[in-house]
Amino acid sequence: MRAGYVPSSRCPVFLLICLQATYYEVGGAAGAFGYHDSDSGHVVAISHSIYGSGSNCNQWIHIKNMKNDKAQYGKTRDRCSGCGQYDIVRLDLSPSLFQGLGEPLGKGVFGIEWHFMAKGWSPEFP
Repeated sequence: MRAGYVPSSRCPVFLLICLQATYYEVGGAAGAFGYHDSDSGHVVAISHSIYGSGSNCNQWIHIKNMKNDKAQYGKTRDRCSGCGQYDIVRLDLSPSLFQGLGEPLGKGVFGIEWHFMAKGWSPEFP
């Protein structure tokens, strides 16, 4: 099995892999986009290849846990330093977003599906 891929019986048949979520300590330091976020925010770091020139900064992403179908929205606020340059299968999530998808931090990684929302769109949080 190639590193970076999480096999799952919940993947659609036409996909041989699922995308994966990991988490990182946001810690209040400025991310690649220059914002200071916290571990409790719904923060997402994307790979270098998706980051590009930063055109996805502050764009919301819909993320769904393939195992339990829990879904959350996360805001693109950083570049994933642990992702390979062309790693398009992984999102690095803040701890609260990772746990909000129904997984304990000790799990470390799980299968997801995700997509960017339209630029300018924002979820309505209670």
